[in-house]
Amino acid sequence: MSVPSPPMRVSAPRPPRRRSSPAPPVRTLSPSSPPSWSLPLPPVRFSMLLKLSPSEAVPVARSAMTVVVRSA
Repeated sequence: MSVPSPPMRVSAPRPPRRRSSPAPPVRTLSPSSPPSWSLPLPPVRFSMLLKLSPSEAVPVARSAMTVVVRSA
């Protein structure tokens, strides 16, 4: 009975940490991580968004942020 209780507590804190980690990493990755690699990507996408439409640029920008968070 005492063995299954500790694992359950360890598995619970793990998921919450992943959800809270994606948010901070975005700010820490851009300044601390290679800025030259993260800068070239946005400009290219922003130019594509400008050609497409301002309304479409909003959803695409959000998707780009999610992709960066997932790759990080």
